[in-house]
Amino acid sequence: MTMIMPYSVIEPAELLELGITAKGRHYRRTRDGAVLGPDYREIELPKPQEPAMPQSATPINQETADHLAGAIAELKGEVAPESEVPRETEIHGDYIVDVETGEVVGMVDMAPKFAVTDADSANWVLGKMLQAEAEVAAIDNSALVIHARAVLTNAERMKRDRLGRLNWLHLRFDAELGEYARNELKGKKSKTFKTLLGSISLVANAGGLAVVKKGEATALEIAKKLGFTNAVKTSEEFQISKLTAEQKAALTEAVRKGEVAPGGFEVKPPSEKVTVTTGVNS
Repeated sequence: MTMIMPYSVIEPAELLELGITAKGRHYRRTRDGAVLGPDYREIELPKPQEPAMPQSATPINQETADHLAGAIAELKGEVAPESEVPRETEIHGDYIVDVETGEVVGMVDMAPKFAVTDADSANWVLGKMLQAEAEVAAIDNSALVIHARAVLTNAERMKRDRLGRLNWLHLRFDAELGEYARNELKGKKSKTFKTLLGSISLVANAGGLAVVKKGEATALEIAKKLGFTNAVKTSEEFQISKLTAEQKAALTEAVRKGEVAPGGFEVKPPSEKVTVTTGVNS
């Protein structure tokens, strides 16, 4: 499918007719007739000089002249350009980037004021989305990324084998290493025995009652039976899905009228979620 660009390049001869003396094919015209400069910003064209007023004509004051100029500009649909310091930009790929701030101020293939108005413009945008998604998919499916993922998968498998051996070593020797360190540290303030290959730390534990790991539910039931309710914390959760239709209608009306405290509920208007797909990852 032929992609229709939202602007056309202005030839040098036409530039001279417009009063633009700059050389090069860096000026473009949008569909609505606006002229874009090298930085893709709309520029104001030099206006043709108004014919001099005949000397015999009756002069007008400045206020009347300003009023007439404003009326003429309004009839022509002219809009005064915003006073703005011109940005120095560079093109990186498809993006126009502000040199000073690094901000993306536009796209090379997307002129300002572009809008989706017909099938061609809609397909142009969808084509750009398709291209971007295809590039993302190409990265994911590149040989380098596939190779890297395989290396990471193999590394995780190798880690699991070694972690199993490490856990067994701790289970088998931690008690003996602790006893050895305890003997070596007798009479010393330090509670850590250090060597070039590692260290053994002794941490005092006062002991006492504790909840068994993954046994919170059992401990809670025992505490309730013994009457130790002061140590039982009950948590509550509001589930809006459990409301009946009548309850939901009454609560909605109360929220709309402001009869309930703010911050707890809100009434959202109907909305529609727009999902655009290109078929790349489907």
